[in-house]
This record gives sequence, C-alpha cells and structure tokens, in this order.
Amino acid sequence: MLSHDDPLRHGKGGDDLDRALRECLAQLGHSLDPIRDGKFLADDGDGLVDAATEIDGLVDCLIRQSCGRQDADLDDVADKAAKSLVYQSRAPLTVRQALHGNLPRVACQEDQLTHAVRRALEVGAGKAGVGGEILVRTVRRGDDALLQVSSSGGGDHVALRAMTLRAFVKGCGGSCKVTTTDDHGVLLTLAFPLALERR
Repeated sequence: MLSHDDPLRHGKGGDDLDRALRECLAQLGHSLDPIRDGKFLADDGDGLVDAATEIDGLVDCLIRQSCGRQDADLDDVADKAAKSLVYQSRAPLTVRQALHGNLPRVACQEDQLTHAVRRALEVGAGKAGVGGEILVRTVRRGDDALLQVSSSGGGDHVALRAMTLRAFVKGCGGSCKVTTTDDHGVLLTLAFPLALERR
C-alpha cells in the first residue's frame, strides 16, 4: 500500500500529483491481475480497495488544485472518447453512438469531463470483453445531461472497476449509477449538471 498524504498540503504541484496517481493506478492494475486470470482470492480484496481509496484521494487533490470551472460539450467529449477507445483497443470492439446532438454545455472543466467519460467507456469495454459491443448515449433529463454506457459480454467485476469512475464524476459535480441489465450486461449512467446560466 502506498502511503498517502494530501500533496497540496505539502505544496506539491501537478507533476507530483500526476506521478502519485500513475503509481497508484499501476498498483490497482497489478491488483486486478488475479481477477483477469481467474485467480481472485478473498484476501486480495483489501489491497484492491486500498488502492482504489487512495486514487479517490488523489483525484480529490487534483480537483481542488484545478482552476475555475468551465463549460464543456458532452456530445463532443463523448464522440472523441469513443473514437479514441476504438483506435486504442487491443481487441475487437464495437462502439455504437446515439448522441443527443444539441445538448446545452455542462458545468464542468473539459479535462475533468474527458477523464470521467473515458473511464466510463473503459469500464464498459471491460465488461464487453473481446469482440463485444458497447452503446454510448447522451440525453437530457431536467437540468442534467446524462451519459449512458451500456454493454454486455463476459467481463466481470464492474463494481470494482467503477470505484474510480465515481471520483472523476464527483469532480464534475455529477453522479454515477451502475446497474445490471436483464441480459446480464451493465448500464453506467453519469449525470452532469447543465451550465444553463452560461448559455
């Protein structure tokens, strides 16, 4: 387990936070190896939860260090993230889009929104598995813009992989819900507040 103090409290800058976050992500990835190999043991869960908790703290530091809030286009961010996921995927993966096309901008910095959307797509792709398919939708619900990522396939442990996703969404002032579908797939619903007063 990496020892973790608040980097901001010690005057550390973005490079220190980035380095610490990368180290913790690497530790989390190492903890996931037994899951991917089908050798997950109950005792291994403590290290996984510790790493995810530490990442949550580091993300909070990054959020507090960032400059003032800005508006961002959820449709544009989702489109770019989906194309990037397909391009970078090492295994066959189909990503279908059903974007709203005329959403008001959301009250979130574009970098923060991009991190949250990319993480959601990565979680969905992990559930879809090799040769799987995910659907990316954006819709409006009241004063929120929703990003919905649905997938089916042989992947598992979505709840564990979604732990860090909630931290990124929280940084945008939003919320994240993970539900299981009737066909044993998963639906990730990310809600982001609209920047209606800034239109």
